[in-house]
Amino acid sequence: MSSSEKKEPKEPLHREMVTGFVNSMDRLFTERPIKGFLQSMDEFFASDRSFPVEVAETDTEYKISATLPGVKRQDIDIEILSQAVVISVKNQQSLTEHNETQGLFRKRQSFNRMSKTVNLPLPLDETKISANHRDGILIINVPKIKGNRISIND
Repeated sequence: MSSSEKKEPKEPLHREMVTGFVNSMDRLFTERPIKGFLQSMDEFFASDRSFPVEVAETDTEYKISATLPGVKRQDIDIEILSQAVVISVKNQQSLTEHNETQGLFRKRQSFNRMSKTVNLPLPLDETKISANHRDGILIINVPKIKGNRISIND
């Protein structure tokens, strides 16, 4: 082969190999057993251990909304950190059964604690933060702290 001859690029072969690999990976993650395993993992982490939270920003504040259906106000705890808000919910259920004819007494208790941390880009003034809970919706208003601007001298 002389140096003046140019090799034809093997682009179509390379493209076929990549396409085949991508298709194989797509099938791997969309067919059983991997698909079922991934769905189980998603359901485990998204189950009752979490609750939806949305953050909206305006010019003057951040508004954090958490959907907490069936949660009582006294079961909600809000902690303010330097640049984060932690929303914790405790759910304690107790079921007592008493059957005098059979002489049985049964008590079941379950305790579940969920929390979400909302990180914000600026430090928070905890004295100006307010929260309201109504109809299963918790709304936390976090005012933005405005710093002082300085001019730059030549």
